Amino acid sequence: MRYLISVFIMLVTNLFIFAFSLLFFLILEYGKIPNQVADIIQPVIFASVATAALIRGQYRFVIFRVSLILLVLMVILYLLDQIIFASWVGSLGVGISVILIFSYFPKLTRDGHI
Repeated sequence: MRYLISVFIMLVTNLFIFAFSLLFFLILEYGKIPNQVADIIQPVIFASVATAALIRGQYRFVIFRVSLILLVLMVILYLLDQIIFASWVGSLGVGISVILIFSYFPKLTRDGHI
């Protein structure tokens, strides 16, 4: 029974962090709630990355690799004259990198570096 309660608490915590970060990234991106479903793709990805980086620290290196791949893909798309896609992929890669940098702040404050 205690195991089920701890799993439920962890699930509720994950959902709360995801919902809060999704709302945060939606407000950062648009300043309001968007009208189209296609507008929420990037904030959903950012919220998923933030939740995974905060809850599961072992995924940070994998997420960092994905952000580097996105940045390389941005350069390739730019060279192929796909400016719109290059801009979207590049902002996604940079955003993921920034989220990863900020996800290290709790560990740094806990260790007393900040």
